[in-house]
Amino acid sequence: LGSNTTRLFMHSQPAGGRWGDASPLLTALQDAGLLTSGELPLNLTTASAGNPGVPPSSLFSFLRAKPSIAGVVITEFDRQMINPYFHSSYDNASWVAVEPIMVGAALLARALHALAAPPGTPPLQVNMSSVRSLVQSLAACLVMDTPGMACPLATALLNPDFQECIGWKGSNTRNAQLMGSCMRTTVRYTPAMPTGLDFIPQVGSSALFYFTNASDAWQAAGSWPPEPLWTESNWPNEVPFLRVLQRETPQTERAIIIAGVLISVGTYAFAWLARTAFEKTYFGGRAS
Repeated sequence: LGSNTTRLFMHSQPAGGRWGDASPLLTALQDAGLLTSGELPLNLTTASAGNPGVPPSSLFSFLRAKPSIAGVVITEFDRQMINPYFHSSYDNASWVAVEPIMVGAALLARALHALAAPPGTPPLQVNMSSVRSLVQSLAACLVMDTPGMACPLATALLNPDFQECIGWKGSNTRNAQLMGSCMRTTVRYTPAMPTGLDFIPQVGSSALFYFTNASDAWQAAGSWPPEPLWTESNWPNEVPFLRVLQRETPQTERAIIIAGVLISVGTYAFAWLARTAFEKTYFGGRAS
């Protein structure tokens, strides 16, 4: 392989048993790899069968709830991550490789497009120059100190101004009326779809959405509520969660310490005065 060739590995759970069949996704990725390798130097291979499964990734959250979900994790390593700068003083943004991220983005976009599009749809055309520019901008936003979150992409994301349309069900029945509303907003809305909602792709028009019973069995097996929404507040209880505690400012911490010391000193002084007064009253009265 040439020094400029991007080498990527596809990791998936072993076929059979409780795991889902990832072969359609692997095939779509391989087809997308052939198309992408004609534009950029790419070597895409399947990870070693001796691996215990997929490496640590966000896919684990879904596999814990539903192991039959078929997923693939794409990495730059086969058996273990190799980074001589990891957790060292040299582990900084200057070592971020844009090319593998760019190639991986194009690869995933083409594979997902091929899986979602109706048969006979032409392959997705990707402007690699635009993807490279976007990845470089995101690397500067998310990794580098300058410009950091002050970059144009982050500014546009954090201060959006556009129209959002939100839909909801009129009741809890399967044949419930779907309603919705549109409004101008400065907050980006991320849609959450219930597991009972499916759609039929329509060429040249919007997709046709409808409700199915396909998810009822594994909803019951996981003790999930009917048609759960996969949002932050409605994950199953067994899924690990993250709690973030905000640290007080140094000024507030010092003020709390000083207040605590003053309260302690005041309490001690009050107790000493009360004890002294009691002793004078009790023992002084007995002496007289």
